[in-house]
Amino acid sequence: MKNYKSLIVLFFILIGLNLSAQSFERYIKHNYSEQGIIDPIEFSSGDFVVGSIFPYTESANDYSESMLYQMNSNGILIDSVYLPFGIQKLFLENSSLMGIGNRFNPSDTTTQQLLFKFRPNSIDTLFTRKLNRSDSLYFSSYINFVDYCNCYTEVGAKYDTAFNSSPYVRQFDSNFTVLNYKEYSSPYSPQVAFPLFYSFLERTDENGIVIIGSNLDSFNTIYDQFLAVLTFLDSNLNRDRLKQPIQLSTSIPLSGGASAYLDQVVHGVGLNDSTYLFAGSGISKGHFIFGEQDIGLIKTDTTFNYMSSLFYGLSDTADFPAPNLISKTLNGIYIYSTANLDPLGSSEWFINLTKLDNDGNISWSKLYKKGTRLSARGVLATSDGGALMIANEIDLNKPTQPVSGPADSDIYILKVDSNGNQTSVGIAEGTAIPENNFLFYPNPVEDQLTIRKVNQFGNYQLLLFDSFGKQVLNYNWVNDQAQLNLSHLKSGIYVYLLVDEKGRSAGGKLLKM
Repeated sequence: MKNYKSLIVLFFILIGLNLSAQSFERYIKHNYSEQGIIDPIEFSSGDFVVGSIFPYTESANDYSESMLYQMNSNGILIDSVYLPFGIQKLFLENSSLMGIGNRFNPSDTTTQQLLFKFRPNSIDTLFTRKLNRSDSLYFSSYINFVDYCNCYTEVGAKYDTAFNSSPYVRQFDSNFTVLNYKEYSSPYSPQVAFPLFYSFLERTDENGIVIIGSNLDSFNTIYDQFLAVLTFLDSNLNRDRLKQPIQLSTSIPLSGGASAYLDQVVHGVGLNDSTYLFAGSGISKGHFIFGEQDIGLIKTDTTFNYMSSLFYGLSDTADFPAPNLISKTLNGIYIYSTANLDPLGSSEWFINLTKLDNDGNISWSKLYKKGTRLSARGVLATSDGGALMIANEIDLNKPTQPVSGPADSDIYILKVDSNGNQTSVGIAEGTAIPENNFLFYPNPVEDQLTIRKVNQFGNYQLLLFDSFGKQVLNYNWVNDQAQLNLSHLKSGIYVYLLVDEKGRSAGGKLLKM
């Protein structure tokens, strides 16, 4: 294990841990607003990997840096790594963690898309491969292994400088060699600024995939641009003109009097050899204007003929699916969402986890709350039959620090057992060290960095990481003031992490000239 042991203290204060428990809860808090990476991962060793993305600068909104955290099955942090790019998707290839992300270059405002791979059962980077670099932004929506090409298939959207989007499909092998890549035009004008491809399924009638996303055919204008439509691609990723698109909707009306349909962030899984289940936003056109939005489930046969549907959620609320909302286990399926008690106001937000049996029927549905606003990000069905949930805790009254900006957002992690229960409690509050408690100067620095405590005299642990996530300094800061010789470091941007004796933390950037 790399020398990140002090990060255990930095990010987590463990309270009341039960070492045989099947549940835990944790916070990851920094001085900046961050988003939880939507793909929690479980290694074959039983360890979990979760992550966060955050802006290049405190006032930016590009989310082009990341942290990954490896925890054991009890939620105890055992490793962490900083990555100088924004992770979009994580997935497993055998026992190795793989992913895709974007690195923003502020000097010319271009974006470099990267594929990366870690060593087995670890977050120790093995290698990266550079893909597209342009003034366009590539947003990856979904990645999965496809049997017919023996390759990984990724769907997403490319955004130009005007934020118009074009959906794409890319296929690559485990060595990151790109096998096929195609972009698709939208029939809508102007093109919508949303990912048009949410996910996909592998076709059973012939080689190819079934795209779950917005409609691609201009002659099928009966389908609204935001509705979820199944589009059939052949083995070369061309549109199969012999298979007409299928809208994921039902003729069964909701209380608003209109037909219900699935809309945005839609994923599908096979319930068995003869049935598919699709989950996403459940909308009734005649009802949504008043704030009602449910989670929708639609079952079809293997040729995608409608079989049955279920729309559920709290009454008079907006229930939003998590970006990664569905995960299948041996004894059922988990559906993950956000329940907003006041969709037209600023009331409390809960996270909702629903367990389905193997026939797609609801076994139980539970709400969880921490603070005032929790926004669901992603769910993982774990090997013990439970679920690991990632959420953002949003504080509208606390702007990002150290500059005034958008609402502060921290990462909340909750592991529950197969009945959705929390059998133990272990919370990491890890609140931030006040900025006026320390000074680092000069910044930028050439050789000698002065660090000084202000109005307090406790001990600090100071860690410094280079742009590749390698730890280059671990300093036990005891005296009121000290000078650090950084002349041996190369020029570039470094990230510092600071922790005090109470477990509070602070972080920031240091520019070495």
